[in-house]
Amino acid sequence: MSTKPQAKVAKSTDELVEQMTRFTKALHRVKLALTKELPDRAAYSLLHPLTEHDKRAAELADITHIDPSTVSRHIAQLVNQQLVCRVPDQQDGRSALVSLTDKGRDLCETMRERRVEIIEDIL
Repeated sequence: MSTKPQAKVAKSTDELVEQMTRFTKALHRVKLALTKELPDRAAYSLLHPLTEHDKRAAELADITHIDPSTVSRHIAQLVNQQLVCRVPDQQDGRSALVSLTDKGRDLCETMRERRVEIIEDIL
């Protein structure tokens, strides 16, 4: 049995691990660069899912894997910063949906553009 194929596999595996490490570090740099520009580091993680459509706080907690009580506190901060607002849920009048304000939508767009710039610089 030849060791050449095993050596090729080992070399390929080493190269893959090196690429994954570089990619992970690059993602970390992107995250750090983006969060430095935010008024609150938790803000973007809650704002981004709202670009699709309004959501209940529980849904945001599920999507972001953040404890519901923490999500509630973050939503209150975002409301105070005028990045989101609470709107009545048309399907269930007892609950409210969290919705991006124009200011919040603008911040999301700015952060998306900034993310693209940072990734382009890294690549």
